[in-house]
Amino acid sequence: MKLLQRLATTSAIIAGTLATASSASAENVDLELMLLIDTSASVDSIEFTKQMDGYINAFRDTEVQQAVLANTNGVAIQVAQWSTGENFATLGWHVLRTELDCRALATEIQLFSRAHSGSTQLAPAIDNAMQDLDTNGFDSPRQVIDVSGDGVCENWLMETSNHDAGDPTTGRPWSEVVADRPASLTINGIAIGEGHPAQPEIGGWYNDVLQQGSNSFAMHVDSFDAFAQGIKTKLIREIVVDQSFISYD
Repeated sequence: MKLLQRLATTSAIIAGTLATASSASAENVDLELMLLIDTSASVDSIEFTKQMDGYINAFRDTEVQQAVLANTNGVAIQVAQWSTGENFATLGWHVLRTELDCRALATEIQLFSRAHSGSTQLAPAIDNAMQDLDTNGFDSPRQVIDVSGDGVCENWLMETSNHDAGDPTTGRPWSEVVADRPASLTINGIAIGEGHPAQPEIGGWYNDVLQQGSNSFAMHVDSFDAFAQGIKTKLIREIVVDQSFISYD
């Protein structure tokens, strides 16, 4: 019995040591920001290019760069394309601390070709984003998921209309995904265009349903042509935050 107790104690010490080492090895940043880009079938090739150009130009913009540089520990950014179910392609995490870092990310986004098309199934995209944030090797006081899209989440539509799609690729119901959102995570959104006439008004849906968490917000731009200015404004608002009261403890 004493041997078993000693083994259990040793195992607990090792587990605690590993957990401490894992935490200690995480890189501190001021913000972890995931940019989720809609590549569903309703976004044609021209609209996709305009959407990507908006992000490219934003990170080459002086005001966005100044917002990034105001964060002492830097900003970790992941860019992802989403549509149906597991259609979730990521660019890889980039830590921005200088103007050069911002411009390098812009170039990477420019080279990030369209990975897929499909339906507007945002729930599994949020699920994938939360998992990525949980395993990315960074520690920060703020985590933000930033969604851009031109339609209402089909997972939410199926759930609220009690419609069973019968397709495992649709992922978990919207309400379950949102319920698992950590308190430190904010979900913001920028809705594009008029949406589908048979669905709820897209700007209102982003405002009333999509945005989640403390200081969350949603924006609406009339078209993909207006997206560039909208995403620049949105990024600055997300990145520039008074962090004097925030601690990493």
